[in-house]
Amino acid sequence: MPAQPARVALFGFGLAGRVFHAPLIAAEPGLELAVVVTRDAERRAQVACAEIAQRAALLYRLGFTATAATDRLRARVDWEYGATRHPTLSDDAVAKIVRDTFARRPGIGQ
Repeated sequence: MPAQPARVALFGFGLAGRVFHAPLIAAEPGLELAVVVTRDAERRAQVACAEIAQRAALLYRLGFTATAATDRLRARVDWEYGATRHPTLSDDAVAKIVRDTFARRPGIGQ
């Protein structure tokens, strides 16, 4: 059984966090970017949207349809953010992220 990656927290998501630290952590197979801490609500939303796209890609690889993936991710966003959700995490925004992710990956029905 392969070793689990070390979960990493990234404090600060300014220019260096976005273009250097986060991609470096993501590129290392032994690391998993588990948490990003930032005071900026817009940056938190960017990180959340990227996470939703990664989850959509995983659901695609697992054989989910776009509709099933959208329903699952909307429920996850509701659970994680509740009433404090940023406008970029609306149900329509989640559906668009899933559509865009699935459109880049041919072969599984919508």
